[in-house]
Amino acid sequence: MVGVARSGGCHTCRRRRVGCDQRRPTCQRCEADGRVCEGYQRYAVFVNRTPEGLQRRQRLEEAILPGHVIPAGRQTHPANVILADSNASGTAVTVAGDLDNAAARSLLDDFMIIYLPTAPGNRTGATLTWLKEAYGYSQPSLLLEVARNALAANRVAAVSGDSSMQRIGHMYYGRALQALTEQLNQQSENRDDQVLEAVRCLMIYELFESTAASVSAWASHQRGLVELLMKRGPANFEGDTSKALLIDIRAANVITSVQYSKSSPLASREWQLGAPPTSLLEVEHRFCDLGLELSALSEQNDTITSSSESNLEKDEKLVAEIDQRSLDLVILLQQIEQFRPSTVSHDDLGFWNLETALHAANIKVMMLDASITTREIVGRSQPSASTVTAVTDKFTTEAEGVLASQILSALEYTTGNNMGLYGAQKSLFAVRMMLCNLSRQDPLFDRFLKILNRLAQRGLRHVQDLNNEWGQPGTLDRNRNAP
Repeated sequence: MVGVARSGGCHTCRRRRVGCDQRRPTCQRCEADGRVCEGYQRYAVFVNRTPEGLQRRQRLEEAILPGHVIPAGRQTHPANVILADSNASGTAVTVAGDLDNAAARSLLDDFMIIYLPTAPGNRTGATLTWLKEAYGYSQPSLLLEVARNALAANRVAAVSGDSSMQRIGHMYYGRALQALTEQLNQQSENRDDQVLEAVRCLMIYELFESTAASVSAWASHQRGLVELLMKRGPANFEGDTSKALLIDIRAANVITSVQYSKSSPLASREWQLGAPPTSLLEVEHRFCDLGLELSALSEQNDTITSSSESNLEKDEKLVAEIDQRSLDLVILLQQIEQFRPSTVSHDDLGFWNLETALHAANIKVMMLDASITTREIVGRSQPSASTVTAVTDKFTTEAEGVLASQILSALEYTTGNNMGLYGAQKSLFAVRMMLCNLSRQDPLFDRFLKILNRLAQRGLRHVQDLNNEWGQPGTLDRNRNAP
């Protein structure tokens, strides 16, 4: 059943549970508080009957796109689904039955509504290129079907507060893991894009569900994807969707490689772009190249740090290598501007949509990390005067402060309410890097906490844990080995 909310307040005031003066087109209270007034237009609100037979409002209006009203009468709960409560330990849930075709299609449509950014101009990038295709298949493989259903049911349930749909998501997730195991035993069929798409769907599911203490499932699937890519080889990714899938998997590999200071086989030259980027998608490809190279250098730095003997020659070579990659990142940041539409004016932000804002945040957070690492190397050794002079003017705490502020500006944009769950998901890498490099005493920290709180509200359990732990007074330690 679909209805329209009765409150006359704007969306922002209603979500904050404060009174609204209802001035139009924007309310005075939002303006006084320095908030964006999201207006008064009302969208569909679900009123579903739970398995217990109770009527309960389940709100989706915050995530629904303007002009996209979920049809009345849509039934996402199949009549033949049997739900059994968890046992006393709360660990076992039994779910039998499947969504019928119409209900499954409705579920996928609902997921895309809450996942995609509001504006079509923000629905670009490697992840969305393959994801939209994966959710558009009318006859996907069994593995992809249950994997995408798991992700869709899990996120729709989280937004709507639907416990029965959450159990359906858990059921599909378990079936997807079983189907993946069976699929991997069929070596000849593992080159199919749908296998890789299914694993990435599971990883997005796990990214939202993983706690701060454990991201083992996500990391395990990431390692498995790297192995599948190595077996397939870079030459076997033809077509825009396949190339986008390759870039997205490498981007996930950057996350693990950089945060754990580990080199990756996907950093080798055969996987690299090999030419200046000719599209924003290739900007992401080039970022992966540089990110994986920097993670290898970070691993070298950790090896030198852990050794008992100081090696001046190695330190100076490492500083020079990091300096070159930092310069390459600056060049890449400048190259983004060539793709700015003529209708979009230039400004100091350096981005004009979600994809370019994510690029700006990720590139600059790598520049920040490289700067801090370089100062650490210079501080622990006694390099030559020429080496110190070369990095002193470039890698300073003042320059790092400017970078950090610019990163936060980009993240404030990418985590906005109109960026959907996708914006929150893709912001997580830069957020994690900022956690490693920003202290509680930093004057920018309050801005960062607000971003952390936004991600927690989007249902990222990983961030919810971090927000609870680090939202309290204290100091964040710079620790790349944190989960």
